[in-house]
Amino acid sequence: MKKNNLNGFGLIESIVSLVIFTVLLLGLNYSLILSIEHNTSNFLRNTATKIAQGYADKLRTDNSTTSTGASSECDPNDGIDKDITYINLKNTNIKFETVYNFTPVPNTNNNVLNLHVTTCYNYKGVKKVEIDTKIYKGKAGL
Repeated sequence: MKKNNLNGFGLIESIVSLVIFTVLLLGLNYSLILSIEHNTSNFLRNTATKIAQGYADKLRTDNSTTSTGASSECDPNDGIDKDITYINLKNTNIKFETVYNFTPVPNTNNNVLNLHVTTCYNYKGVKKVEIDTKIYKGKAGL
Protein backbone atom coordinates (compact mmCIF):
# COMPACT_ATOMS: atom_id res chain seq x y z
CA MET A 1 0.00 0.00 0.00
CA LYS A 2 0.99 3.50 -0.72
CA LYS A 3 1.52 5.82 2.27
CA ASN A 4 -0.01 9.28 2.22
CA ASN A 5 2.73 11.96 2.68
CA LEU A 6 0.42 14.86 3.45
CA ASN A 7 1.62 16.61 6.59
CA GLY A 8 -0.31 19.48 8.15
CA PHE A 9 0.34 21.81 11.02
CA GLY A 10 0.82 20.16 14.32
CA LEU A 11 0.08 21.43 17.78
CA ILE A 12 3.63 22.71 18.34
CA GLU A 13 3.69 24.76 15.14
CA SER A 14 0.31 26.34 16.00
CA ILE A 15 1.45 27.32 19.49
CA VAL A 16 4.71 28.83 18.18
CA SER A 17 2.84 30.88 15.58
CA LEU A 18 0.38 32.12 18.25
CA VAL A 19 3.27 33.18 20.51
CA ILE A 20 4.94 35.09 17.66
CA PHE A 21 1.62 36.75 16.76
CA THR A 22 1.03 37.71 20.44
CA VAL A 23 4.48 39.32 20.74
CA LEU A 24 3.80 41.26 17.54
CA LEU A 25 0.45 42.53 18.86
CA LEU A 26 1.99 43.54 22.21
CA GLY A 27 4.63 45.55 20.37
CA LEU A 28 2.00 47.31 18.26
CA ASN A 29 -0.08 48.02 21.37
CA TYR A 30 2.90 49.57 23.17
CA SER A 31 3.74 51.76 20.18
CA LEU A 32 0.11 52.94 20.05
CA ILE A 33 0.14 53.85 23.75
CA LEU A 34 3.47 55.66 23.35
CA SER A 35 2.13 57.56 20.35
CA ILE A 36 -0.95 58.71 22.29
CA GLU A 37 1.20 59.89 25.23
CA HIS A 38 3.50 61.88 22.94
CA ASN A 39 0.57 63.45 21.11
CA THR A 40 -1.02 64.46 24.43
CA SER A 41 2.25 65.95 25.67
CA ASN A 42 2.73 67.87 22.41
CA PHE A 43 -0.85 69.15 22.56
CA LEU A 44 -0.39 70.45 26.11
CA ARG A 45 2.94 72.10 25.30
CA ASN A 46 1.39 73.73 22.22
CA THR A 47 -1.56 74.98 24.32
CA ALA A 48 0.80 76.43 26.95
CA THR A 49 2.79 78.16 24.21
CA LYS A 50 -0.38 79.68 22.75
CA ILE A 51 -1.46 80.92 26.19
CA ALA A 52 1.97 82.45 26.89
CA GLN A 53 2.10 84.05 23.43
CA GLY A 54 -1.41 85.44 23.95
CA TYR A 55 -0.32 87.06 27.22
CA ALA A 56 2.82 88.44 25.59
CA ASP A 57 0.78 89.96 22.74
CA LYS A 58 -1.78 91.42 25.14
CA LEU A 59 0.86 92.92 27.41
CA ARG A 60 2.85 94.25 24.48
CA THR A 61 -0.08 96.41 23.39
CA ASP A 62 -1.22 97.33 26.92
CA ASN A 63 0.10 100.63 28.26
CA SER A 64 -0.22 99.68 31.93
CA THR A 65 2.84 97.50 32.28
CA THR A 66 2.79 95.99 35.76
CA SER A 67 4.04 92.59 36.76
CA THR A 68 1.86 89.96 38.38
CA GLY A 69 1.63 90.55 42.10
CA ALA A 70 2.38 86.95 42.94
CA SER A 71 5.70 85.21 42.89
CA SER A 72 7.42 85.05 39.53
CA GLU A 73 7.71 81.29 39.97
CA CYS A 74 5.09 79.27 38.17
CA ASP A 75 3.78 76.20 39.97
CA PRO A 76 0.22 74.98 39.44
CA ASN A 77 0.41 73.03 42.71
CA ASP A 78 1.40 75.86 45.07
CA GLY A 79 -2.20 76.85 45.89
CA ILE A 80 -1.63 80.50 44.91
CA ASP A 81 -3.98 81.55 42.13
CA LYS A 82 -2.24 83.62 39.52
CA ASP A 83 -3.59 83.90 35.97
CA ILE A 84 -5.34 80.56 35.50
CA THR A 85 -6.67 78.84 32.38
CA TYR A 86 -8.30 75.39 32.38
CA ILE A 87 -8.79 73.00 29.50
CA ASN A 88 -10.65 69.69 29.57
CA LEU A 89 -8.57 66.79 28.31
CA LYS A 90 -9.91 63.25 28.50
CA ASN A 91 -12.48 64.28 31.16
CA THR A 92 -9.73 65.84 33.26
CA ASN A 93 -9.26 69.55 33.84
CA ILE A 94 -5.68 70.61 33.15
CA LYS A 95 -4.70 73.81 34.95
CA PHE A 96 -2.44 76.26 33.11
CA GLU A 97 -0.94 78.98 35.30
CA THR A 98 0.72 82.06 33.83
CA VAL A 99 3.00 84.57 35.51
CA TYR A 100 4.82 87.46 33.89
CA ASN A 101 7.21 90.18 34.93
CA PHE A 102 8.84 93.22 33.42
CA THR A 103 12.40 94.42 33.88
CA PRO A 104 13.73 97.66 32.38
CA VAL A 105 16.49 97.34 29.83
CA PRO A 106 19.52 99.31 31.11
CA ASN A 107 20.44 102.61 29.42
CA THR A 108 17.04 103.09 27.76
CA ASN A 109 15.42 105.47 30.31
CA ASN A 110 12.90 102.73 31.10
CA ASN A 111 11.43 103.05 27.60
CA VAL A 112 12.27 99.44 26.77
CA LEU A 113 11.17 96.58 28.99
CA ASN A 114 12.03 92.91 28.94
CA LEU A 115 8.87 90.83 29.25
CA HIS A 116 9.20 87.33 30.63
CA VAL A 117 6.04 85.15 30.44
CA THR A 118 5.96 81.69 31.99
CA THR A 119 3.05 79.29 31.58
CA CYS A 120 3.18 76.00 33.43
CA TYR A 121 0.97 72.95 33.78
CA ASN A 122 1.07 69.64 35.60
CA TYR A 123 0.95 66.58 33.39
CA LYS A 124 3.23 63.78 34.54
CA GLY A 125 5.36 66.36 36.34
CA VAL A 126 5.32 70.16 36.12
CA LYS A 127 6.24 71.46 32.67
CA LYS A 128 6.92 75.08 31.77
CA VAL A 129 6.87 77.18 28.63
CA GLU A 130 8.76 80.48 28.80
CA ILE A 131 8.69 83.39 26.36
CA ASP A 132 11.00 86.39 26.49
CA THR A 133 10.36 89.50 24.44
CA LYS A 134 10.94 93.25 24.53
CA ILE A 135 8.30 95.96 24.87
CA TYR A 136 8.95 99.46 23.53
CA LYS A 137 6.86 102.01 25.44
CA GLY A 138 5.07 104.68 23.46
CA LYS A 139 4.95 102.62 20.27
CA ALA A 140 2.12 100.28 21.27
CA GLY A 141 4.64 97.50 21.50
CA LEU A 142 5.72 97.78 17.87
